[in-house]
Amino acid sequence: RVGHLPHLGGKGAAEAAADILPLVAAYPEIANKVTSYLLVAKRRWDVELSNGIRIKLPEFGVPKALERVDVLAREQNVFEREITTLDMRVPDRAVLALSEAAAKSRSYFVAGRLKAMKKADTKL
Repeated sequence: RVGHLPHLGGKGAAEAAADILPLVAAYPEIANKVTSYLLVAKRRWDVELSNGIRIKLPEFGVPKALERVDVLAREQNVFEREITTLDMRVPDRAVLALSEAAAKSRSYFVAGRLKAMKKADTKL
C-alpha cells in the first residue's frame, strides 16, 4: 500500500524529512519522479529519480537549487538526457555526469572532430 512513496535513506533522514519533502513538493516536475531521498552526512540531500538520475543538492540554498533544476527540466529537458548525476552543489552552475553510453558517444564525436581539425590544418 505504500510502494508509491519515496524511500528515505541516510542516518537521521526520517527526522530531517520534514525539511526536504515540502521543498521538493513545490516542484511537481521533480516530485513526481522521486524514488528516494538520501541524507548525506546529516547535512545535505541527494534525490534519486525514477529515470536513474541523482540530483545532488547543496547544504545551503536548497530552494534556489530546486528552482534551477525545475527550470532545467522544463526548458532544457534535462531529465530526458543520458545523464546519471545532476550536481547542484556549486551555486552558479549545474554539473552533469554523462551515462557510460553517452560518454563513449561523446568521446567518439570529439575524437572525430579533432581528426577533422588536424586534417584541415594540414591543408593550410
